[in-house]
Amino acid sequence: LNHTVFEFTVNADGTLQADPDQDGYSVNNGKGVITITATDAPIKAQVGKVDESGKALVGAEFTIAPVPGSQFASTNGLNPDGSLTVKVDDESGVAQIPSALLVADNTYDIQEAKAPNGYELAGTARFKVTADGTDIKLVSQPTDGSGSYAVSVDAKTGALTVTATDQDIQINLRKVDGADNAL
Repeated sequence: LNHTVFEFTVNADGTLQADPDQDGYSVNNGKGVITITATDAPIKAQVGKVDESGKALVGAEFTIAPVPGSQFASTNGLNPDGSLTVKVDDESGVAQIPSALLVADNTYDIQEAKAPNGYELAGTARFKVTADGTDIKLVSQPTDGSGSYAVSVDAKTGALTVTATDQDIQINLRKVDGADNAL
């Protein structure tokens, strides 16, 4: 929702007068009718993957899908099942969710579908875009993976960032003899 105040004047003859250059609105002043259209900035969001120390990881792949009763703003670039695949494939460890795809006051599941080499899947979490479209709130943490998710705002771009944190795979080996005695 656009909470910016729009100012206009009602003239003595009943006509409206408005400044067409007000932030957050467009004004069409023609043929005795003023049409005022609120314009919201598109929701900018991104997803990333880091290890336990906060180091950015490359190679993660996430699937984002609206929960029942929610939707994406467009079907462009979506998978046949209506979900979106986002690949983290540069050194920043962050990938952009297409601008204006998420809808304010809607809820989505995010699932790590592919982990970087040497890491486990972080699992599936649920997030909700706030009613004004300016923030993302985690609704639930994963119960099906070994990681966790956090939400922050990128200081450089202002984009909302959903970050998955995970542990690397640990393997313990034990050498034994034929009677299962440690060597």
